[in-house]
Amino acid sequence: MSWDIALMRPIPKTIPLEQVTSDMYVMGTREDVIAELRRICRTVTFPNVNNPNTGLLEGELGIQGEDYSIEFDFLEAENGFIDSIWTNNHRWFGDDAIDILHQICQTTGWRVFDVLSGIFINIQTGDVETDWHGPEDLSAASSEDIDPEAY
Repeated sequence: MSWDIALMRPIPKTIPLEQVTSDMYVMGTREDVIAELRRICRTVTFPNVNNPNTGLLEGELGIQGEDYSIEFDFLEAENGFIDSIWTNNHRWFGDDAIDILHQICQTTGWRVFDVLSGIFINIQTGDVETDWHGPEDLSAASSEDIDPEAY
């Protein structure tokens, strides 16, 4: 069975949808997101010049061990900003994969969205996180342009 997840920067439900703008939930430019991942995981690479939005993270001793490999695919919006990072368990392996994904979320404030069930989850415990607006809410709520100066 496949487990499709996305890392996202959701908006707390304490903020009414009418007040949500798209620059509140995008993750940043491609360069911003790569820099954030590299700050946490020095060995993340984006080696394919023909597909620059696909990255690979392999185990590094300084983080959790060396028993993991994760392939990231950036979902880039029409305006060039990244609004989610997709991966699934066909593209990651190792006992430490869940731990490093959890660590990335803890460090960045991003959350794990279970694509198939349409809910945010804590990837370590499997608990549902209900305090966030989902992607369908956010895409319907905001039609404003993103302010590039915010990054």
